[in-house]
Amino acid sequence: MKLSRALCGFIAGGGVFLLFETVIGHQGILSQHPVAGLSVVASLLCIIAAFNAFLQPRPMGWTLLQVVSVIVILIGVAGIYFHNASRLGLGPRQEVRAVEGDNEERGKGVPPLAPLSLSGMGILGLMATHPRWREE
Repeated sequence: MKLSRALCGFIAGGGVFLLFETVIGHQGILSQHPVAGLSVVASLLCIIAAFNAFLQPRPMGWTLLQVVSVIVILIGVAGIYFHNASRLGLGPRQEVRAVEGDNEERGKGVPPLAPLSLSGMGILGLMATHPRWREE
């Protein structure tokens, strides 16, 4: 198996993990902040494009994965802004709890760097589509 196909399988598996994590983490705030649904959409796109490139390693599949990877990176960067806007004084002063529950530590607030996981998956997608990696 080529390294690029192995990376596509890893990206698809990571996308499934991110899908579950974002659905669970954003379920309480989607009604207040619909933009939080972008991370769910990005995870789904990542799964579809990576699985397609894994099963059919053709130029069209690689191009689709490249486009989706760039979109996922941009959504991750936008997520960094939305997760940190109130901390930096750029957004409204309201504390949004990431997960409501009995555990005090778990529901303290929005994780500031969590969207970087989406950007990381996008970077892995760009690495997998690089022509040098497809040859190995």
